[in-house]
Amino acid sequence: ADDDRKQVLDLLARETDRLDSLVGRVLELSRLESGAHAYMRERLDVRDLVDESIAVFDAHTLSHPTPIETHLDSDLVVIGDRDTLVRALANLLVNAWKYTGDEKHITVSARTAHRWIEIVVRDNGVGIPREEQRSIYEQFTRGRAAHASGAPGVGLGLALVRTIVRGHRGKLDFDSRPGETSFRIRLKRRREPASTAALVAS
Repeated sequence: ADDDRKQVLDLLARETDRLDSLVGRVLELSRLESGAHAYMRERLDVRDLVDESIAVFDAHTLSHPTPIETHLDSDLVVIGDRDTLVRALANLLVNAWKYTGDEKHITVSARTAHRWIEIVVRDNGVGIPREEQRSIYEQFTRGRAAHASGAPGVGLGLALVRTIVRGHRGKLDFDSRPGETSFRIRLKRRREPASTAALVAS
């Protein structure tokens, strides 16, 4: 009887933790969507953002450590909120990890594209069926792959990523086919003031 009671209490504790986590994520998303969150405007090195995101990813995937391949142009700088951008990138990395098989190949690349800096997370997973692609950013929406694989989650990650990118006046899009999915975040490129350029030239 004592063992049964302990098992029930352990189960209740896990469920309580899970619900607390869910409520926290819903509140966070609501705060970001409502505009209540004040985004910091710091000068951020993209390489640092990617490194921090990979560190968060590593902490979430201890059960199956997975190296992330990076291809980052040098001296990429954006103006933004470090914590939320790291959260967005880490979410994309964890998503890629969830929906790839045993031979995981996940890459992060970053480059300048005109007035944007593009950060792309690419994986070799199952892909997103065309009929599900229109709804992937909706809250609590999970595709067939999520249910079939038993991957944990409730369908808030991509909604959170989109909200954070919009909060930075950036753009988020994706391309997916069986065997490859890539999510692309585009953020405004920081331009050095003309006075700084003149000083450098002199």
